[in-house]
Amino acid sequence: MMPADRQDNNERVNADRPADYRAIDYRAVRRFIPLSRVLELLEFHPTRSQGSNRRGHCVLCSSAKPESSTNKTQTCFAADLSRDIWYCFGCRRGGDQLRLWSLASHKPLYAATKFLCQSTGLTIPWIESAKPTSSPPSPSH
Repeated sequence: MMPADRQDNNERVNADRPADYRAIDYRAVRRFIPLSRVLELLEFHPTRSQGSNRRGHCVLCSSAKPESSTNKTQTCFAADLSRDIWYCFGCRRGGDQLRLWSLASHKPLYAATKFLCQSTGLTIPWIESAKPTSSPPSPSH
């Protein structure tokens, strides 16, 4: 990608951000709010547990499927709590706890992460922007 193309892409990505936009430290949010907490907030009830693995009804697509014992997609949702990842074999989506919360709340990642932090009482970890210096640092030789 050429530098001009990258700049155009950044302008498109940032076009819908509010003027007071600040960057969220997503790594910190992932550290402080594990997948198990997100599943708890989404009222996920596993039908099978083995170690740190959980299986059950998908919190995203199970409402569209009939609840019957013959339904093969009944336990289509799999979560590995030790790695904070999930995958649904029914709707073929997966990811980490922030993506799950974003999809379940029908919000873009930025808004969903802010909402998740507020729901759990976590102060939103903002990334502090580097302060520009008046002169560039001198090269050390």
